Amino acid sequence: MPFEDAPLCTSDCEHLLQLPLPNDPATDGYRTTGSTIFRYQYGRRDLLMFLRHAGQRMVALGHEPFVPEDLSQWDGLTPGTDVGAPRHASHQRGKDVDLSLYGTDGRSAWRSYCTTVSTVDGRVCQPGTATGYDGYANAVFFGDFYATGRVTMCFLDQELIAPTIPGAEAGVAASEIQASVLPSYSDGVHLMHWPNHDNHVHVRVSEDPTPASLSWPGVPPVPTAFEPP
Repeated sequence: MPFEDAPLCTSDCEHLLQLPLPNDPATDGYRTTGSTIFRYQYGRRDLLMFLRHAGQRMVALGHEPFVPEDLSQWDGLTPGTDVGAPRHASHQRGKDVDLSLYGTDGRSAWRSYCTTVSTVDGRVCQPGTATGYDGYANAVFFGDFYATGRVTMCFLDQELIAPTIPGAEAGVAASEIQASVLPSYSDGVHLMHWPNHDNHVHVRVSEDPTPASLSWPGVPPVPTAFEPP
């Protein structure tokens, strides 16, 4: 069936399709960059619908287009598997996407929002060093995904989660975020700390066909070994 823009998917939701699809960044709200590898831009129909809906809403609110990096390969495998160098430990079957974040300067580019330190688990923000991160804009951004009822988890550094929570509360007060999704910002699952997420958010949607399923299906795999420039 042909792709159609909509806030929710009703059929053929697991079918893999390729971004960018017909895309005008000024209206669709997302863009490609020189680091975009198009054979790694395949996602489930529902994830692409949610991504485009969020982008269209963000630019309608006056925000800059964001940058989606890896989803899955054309065959549903982890990006990089085709060349023997997987770029992630997840991103299979088109259910995951990495997205750039919004800064207080209004830009949404792939960049770190803190001073990082390397640990045995990966790169993390040093406490108290988050700067230039727009907690309000990103909370509004994430809220569009949460409103679908299909997000199982998102990964972000804990230093960036902290300003996102009051940003979400302000977004609810301004009627830009549904009050029903507010718990998703602080339940430790739908927005949880994971190393290497100081410069983007990792969003995963459920593969369970039951619309109300928000359960966390087991132990999360280590995401995003690759970091685009």
